[in-house]
Amino acid sequence: MEESVEKNAPLSRFTTFRIGGPAERLVHPRNVEEAISVLSREGQVFILGGGSNILVSDEGVRGVTMRLSKFCADVEFSPAQGNKVIVKAQAGLSLTRLSGLAMRRGLSGLEFAYGIPGTLGGALAMNAGTREGEMKDIAVSVTVVTRDGAVKRLSGGECGFSYRSSGFADGDAIVECELALRRDDDARIRERMRKGWEARKASQPLDKPSAGSIFKNPAGNFAGRLIEAVGLKGYCVGGAMVSEKHANFIVNTGGASAGDVLAVIKEAERRVYETSGVRLEREIKLVGRFDE
Repeated sequence: MEESVEKNAPLSRFTTFRIGGPAERLVHPRNVEEAISVLSREGQVFILGGGSNILVSDEGVRGVTMRLSKFCADVEFSPAQGNKVIVKAQAGLSLTRLSGLAMRRGLSGLEFAYGIPGTLGGALAMNAGTREGEMKDIAVSVTVVTRDGAVKRLSGGECGFSYRSSGFADGDAIVECELALRRDDDARIRERMRKGWEARKASQPLDKPSAGSIFKNPAGNFAGRLIEAVGLKGYCVGGAMVSEKHANFIVNTGGASAGDVLAVIKEAERRVYETSGVRLEREIKLVGRFDE
């Protein structure tokens, strides 16, 4: 086996929550070809990107976990075709790094992604975005490896993108993609990124470990507003607390377990439903074994 493997590796090192038990086997492929080899050989593999938008069980993850962000992070900018440039990028690339590289080349379309934690692969899987844009707006194609080891290239229209979701089959692993960006003045791009980052800092608890938004916004409403309305800002279980800055964030105040976080999630779901009749839909993904 060429790729490096760690046994019983604590996943809390690699999640933005700083929470998570051990991976039975944590594989670090050195390139996309090795990633495809692992997926073809192992079958069911948990793909770990930047570690955001997930809650890893305190018991950890059985089997193989593959972390792409260590090596699978190459990017290639094609020659411009009129006002458009196609960017070919690997799934382990940081969204913030990619948006910065695009800005320095005078390419617009990724300003919304600046400051969003996580990797390109995870962003595509959940159609990450803001009010200024989302991944479906720029995705031209996505290359995946299926559970049986087949490599498939899907057009953007075949990816089933919707609000904070996609239609990739269960077990498909995103390894690279093509994005369409457009030429613009780099000073204007930089200013849009600065404004987005300032708004993020003003509204989100970036000073404490979190996984990003816990719930999707219900149609015509905001999850944070509903959670705040039931008096849960500052609500704690163990080291997990509903942020006092933004109620759709749960922060790790120190030593929080996955069980603590899940208990807070369930309390928010219960109170919001009992008060407003709205069933909150989770944006965060639970990984590993949980007793629900």
